[in-house]
Amino acid sequence: MKRLIFVLLMIATLMLVGCGVTYENTAGVHFWKDAATGVYYVVHESDNGIGVCPRYNADGTLYTGGAE
Repeated sequence: MKRLIFVLLMIATLMLVGCGVTYENTAGVHFWKDAATGVYYVVHESDNGIGVCPRYNADGTLYTGGAE
């Protein structure tokens, strides 16, 4: 059961931070970059409120956008 939950969470995470995602607001989801740290955050807005989560690289480190 724990393995199934883990797999479902990984799939949901990949859907949020997958390749080709732009900064456009799509279904209430967009990205925000903290200017002080350079870390990107996934922001989800809905009628119920706002959820914020840091964006991660595949190796588990925080996503900073690489060389820009």
